[in-house]
Amino acid sequence: MIPVTHGYPPIEQYLTIAPIVALMTPLAFQLQGIYRLRRGRSRVDDFFAVLIGSILAVVFGVVVTLYVSVYYVSPEQKAQGSYEVSQVVWGIFLVLNVLFTYLSREIVREALERRWRAGVGLKRILIAGAGDLGRMVADRMLQHREFGFQVVGFVDDRAGGDHIGYRGIPLLGTLAEAGEIAQRERVDHLYVALPLEEHTKLLDLVEIAGRECIDVKVVPDVLQFITLRATLEDLDGLPMININDVPLQGFNAWLKRVIDIVLSTMALVVLAIPFTIIAALVKLTSRGRVFYAQERMGLDGRAFTVYIDELPQFWNALRGDMSIVGPRPERPFFVEQFKHRIPQYMLRHKVKAGITGWAQVNGWRGNTSLEKRIEYDLYYIENWSVTLDLKIMWMTVFRGLFQRV
Repeated sequence: MIPVTHGYPPIEQYLTIAPIVALMTPLAFQLQGIYRLRRGRSRVDDFFAVLIGSILAVVFGVVVTLYVSVYYVSPEQKAQGSYEVSQVVWGIFLVLNVLFTYLSREIVREALERRWRAGVGLKRILIAGAGDLGRMVADRMLQHREFGFQVVGFVDDRAGGDHIGYRGIPLLGTLAEAGEIAQRERVDHLYVALPLEEHTKLLDLVEIAGRECIDVKVVPDVLQFITLRATLEDLDGLPMININDVPLQGFNAWLKRVIDIVLSTMALVVLAIPFTIIAALVKLTSRGRVFYAQERMGLDGRAFTVYIDELPQFWNALRGDMSIVGPRPERPFFVEQFKHRIPQYMLRHKVKAGITGWAQVNGWRGNTSLEKRIEYDLYYIENWSVTLDLKIMWMTVFRGLFQRV
């Protein structure tokens, strides 16, 4: 497939370095944690773990062969080309190693998931906390039975004698009874999903689980109503959690800005003649300004002047005050009221306000539930992508032309 200009190396040359590669590849995979069975690991994460592990194996192999050839190979062996491997061969090895390793792991994954769906080899799970957070954990496990988890029940101090569970999962007792319940139910993992005000009980649960040799996993609830992604940052070795991180930063923010400029310019060019006609008619038939202007709250809580209705707001998008897609802007007076009444309301100002948004295309506009609008706005911020923006634009045009929202 690839032209050879310096002749074909003897097979013995590759057999000589095969033991080195055979050692380096498992070492690289071990560093990537590939040999650990992680039931909830996605296929994408698994693929990239194999890819990075294979790249490390190639790097290790090249470094070791170079080191051996420089310090331990005799001049006669160097003349014969021992321990020399072409870059093309390393590239072919990398591709084949990723391909066959990932395919073999997929075969094993499929076999394991079939066993788990059939109820064989399940890990028994006890969830500490029967509130919203604990129920979210239970929902995930019930939705993904291929992960191989079986939720045996909840423990929660707020039960008050009421042992009614959730989706068929019973409430087995209080947190203090977790050790006894775990022993009786043969629990493998304890998932702690307590609200923030009950995190003082976490140490007791860890101690109880330690006595029973149970693995403990903590589901974070840094803020009760938090919906945005949290990222781990480092301050000179001190780990910190950024709870207000959003996808719209760096390259993503730049990409969205480019899309706004292009589409806003196109819209203003197309609408230039209709705008001129409408402006002339408004000026001839009424007094005052052609476009109504009002102060609204935008990115990071900064005020800007918006033009009503939606079509003139393409100028705001072109200027950078707004984006084509995002949460609809609100007046500062109402923002001041809402931020004290609605938890996490100000998180919607982590991105630019939009001409249209996820809440609007789903029917939450005008005189509708403010809480639902905030819920949809935060979902958009957390799950932003170019695809989602394009979907919202399409839904805006489609529903605006063919449906009543």
